[in-house]
Amino acid sequence: GDEIVIAPTAPASERNSHEQFDEATITSISGNTVGLSSPLSYAHPTVNGTWNAEVLNLTRNVQIEGTGQNTASPTANGRAHILVMSTSPQSIRYAQLRHLGPRVSEGSGGTDGVTGRYSLHFHHNGDGSRGSLVEGVVVRNSGNSAYVPHASNGITIRDSVAYDGWENPVWWDPPTPRNGPSRNSNFTHDSDSIVLDRMVVAGVQTGGSGGYRMAGFTLATGTNLSLTNSVAIGVEGRIQTSGFGWLEQTNVNNMWTFDNNIAHNNVQNGIFTWQNLNNEHIVNKFVAYHNGDAGISQGAYVSAFQYFDTFLYSNGEIALEQHAGAHNNRNVQRTDGYTMVYENLQTNGPLVVRKQGVPSSRPVLFHNCSFSHVEIRNVGDGNGNPAKLDFVDCGLQPEDFRITSMVAGSQIRVQNGSDAFSIGANGQASSIAAFHS
Repeated sequence: GDEIVIAPTAPASERNSHEQFDEATITSISGNTVGLSSPLSYAHPTVNGTWNAEVLNLTRNVQIEGTGQNTASPTANGRAHILVMSTSPQSIRYAQLRHLGPRVSEGSGGTDGVTGRYSLHFHHNGDGSRGSLVEGVVVRNSGNSAYVPHASNGITIRDSVAYDGWENPVWWDPPTPRNGPSRNSNFTHDSDSIVLDRMVVAGVQTGGSGGYRMAGFTLATGTNLSLTNSVAIGVEGRIQTSGFGWLEQTNVNNMWTFDNNIAHNNVQNGIFTWQNLNNEHIVNKFVAYHNGDAGISQGAYVSAFQYFDTFLYSNGEIALEQHAGAHNNRNVQRTDGYTMVYENLQTNGPLVVRKQGVPSSRPVLFHNCSFSHVEIRNVGDGNGNPAKLDFVDCGLQPEDFRITSMVAGSQIRVQNGSDAFSIGANGQASSIAAFHS
């Protein structure tokens, strides 16, 4: 009698692969064999012999619902919302929240979520929410963001699902105003601020707005934030959308533990970042497969991101898209001087390097990485300042680089074992001394 949904795993080249969710009802269970009410409409193949389709159980015997037809139309849906403003911790466990999160019509002919009216919204509880637990919850057919722990500390959300809704499912407001004495009013920060673990966001719709920079998980403002063992699937949108997104509105105090997360079958990117940050961000064990554009699209101008043990498989035409230069900051703990780093990154696609927007004396480091080839579309900023890239033990040879444009003085250094060479702005390779130990 339980309703389940099986996630898509089809290649990104297959039209509308991000929409290939199968819904069914369990009719029988015998050992590890589960009978379903109807045949599946789509194949859900194992990917690279490693990753299987997620299966989500949507049924809960506690239900809190609005009314609706599961459309974006405000007139066809009577969506409610849950607002928590309390000085006491809350426990919300194993409930289904359906048809919540109101929407309104907007001038362009599309619809938009109502500000402050989300499916489950902890609003400015500060330390009062410390110890709150959201566990085993399903938010389904939400018209607005699903989980919003907004300026509320000490909340754990685990083993929970957001399925088939609109807007950024996991999100909270950026600082308001952007500048000035009150800009910290929306921060979420505590010794154990927000813990998101074993969450799945699946089937995220735009509502006709185009979904500019929409993400399954928006890694928003705060400190001591944690996102682990979670999956983003089927995020729609046309411009810079992603399974996981760091945006420039969170340029200050945006510190996350990001470990063992997966993004697949999203329309555009697995991860999209667009920040200029002084603090280091460490991404561990990230997997992205069958996303429509890039596994990782890294921006904006200068960054201090470090990626470790990353696997990017069959993502559109690009495995990794590198927009950003390395940040010259003092907050990074590495002893080798690098601030923008990829270590143990394995792909079966190309690295594409676009404009490095701000010059840096520190190169971007690619260490023990694999790419089908490297496309240098532009290295250097719009003011004619050079930039640098280092490749160490990536097995690359001069013929693996396809260079469109490099600002004079830019440099690519490559080291395989003890052998090293550099490629200058003219595209010519020259032997150099080993530069990395």
